[in-house]
Amino acid sequence: FVRMLEAHPGFEPAVKAESNIVCFRYINDGLNNHIINELNAAIRDQIMKEGSFYIVKVELHGKIWIRLTIINPMTTEDDLK
Repeated sequence: FVRMLEAHPGFEPAVKAESNIVCFRYINDGLNNHIINELNAAIRDQIMKEGSFYIVKVELHGKIWIRLTIINPMTTEDDLK
């Protein structure tokens, strides 16, 4: 999943992932941090409303990140896309 994020210029991981937990966020050079934080919170809320995934929101160093924990061994690359 981290490789997928790194291949897309619109996303950034919070740290190099070393486990099944990945913190990431959508970024856009044209937006300030406050707007990016609001956007990432809204993305997380929309995904939760759709009900397909359970993900959490976390704040690290003044930035809102989406935290994904991959625990289902049946998770596919298509699921992550």
